[in-house]
Amino acid sequence: MPLDLLVPDLLLPSDAPTGMRTLPLPGLERWLARADVELTPGSESAAWLAAAHGLAAPAPLAAVALAGEGEPRAGTW
Repeated sequence: MPLDLLVPDLLLPSDAPTGMRTLPLPGLERWLARADVELTPGSESAAWLAAAHGLAAPAPLAAVALAGEGEPRAGTW
């Protein structure tokens, strides 16, 4: 089963502390080793998610967030 995983700013900046750079993350390393990685520089995560799921720009973030709360509300979101 395919899984799309969006991880904004996954790569550390060049001035990150050594402790962050040497932190072992074996689970993430396994996932990334088996992944088809696609870098999209300059793309905002909300815009990428909207495009990936066929939503019009600008992304309806309020409606999506409200749907995640599980309670119907009156009005247009």
